[in-house]
Amino acid sequence: MANLYFLMASLPTLSVNDDAPRMPYPEFLKQAHGGLGEQEYRRLLSFDLQNIPTDLKGLGNVEKKFWHWEIAVRNELVKLRAKAFNMKEEEFLHTGVDIDSADIRQTALNAFEESDPLKVEIELNKARWALLESERTLEYFSMESLLIYSMQLQLITRRSLFTKELGEANYQKEYELILGEAKTVLMENIR
Repeated sequence: MANLYFLMASLPTLSVNDDAPRMPYPEFLKQAHGGLGEQEYRRLLSFDLQNIPTDLKGLGNVEKKFWHWEIAVRNELVKLRAKAFNMKEEEFLHTGVDIDSADIRQTALNAFEESDPLKVEIELNKARWALLESERTLEYFSMESLLIYSMQLQLITRRSLFTKELGEANYQKEYELILGEAKTVLMENIR
């Protein structure tokens, strides 16, 4: 437990408005590995933004609440997109999570209606951050606080990968690819 106190006290503060992590995520994991037991470290590693668990049973309270919320928002986005594109939503929905919440519906609707992908990501991250903060206990030196810190650092790290310039370059690349394919199809139809 003393190692957890030292670990938490040594971590830099984070803000939802950070554009880049104040500590690289791999460095955080390295420090955490030295300050946690093997079971706690495995729990920390499994709370990974890139890997949504397929089974939410057996998760701790923080992880369970976060993933329920995340899946519920994604399911709401699926429903909105399926309706917009006249598709069936069932094959895209994550089953086993059914949260009926006006806040979740509003978060998904705001994301769906925004045309700028970077703004969508920023707003979804703010909502994720607020959820994590609502789960923070008064006990700062706890495993739950470390899990929240870990996910917040992952959100900042993910956010740092999105830049307007990179987004425009990727868009241009995809646009040229689609345009090239369209020209190929057009030329084949002319023959």
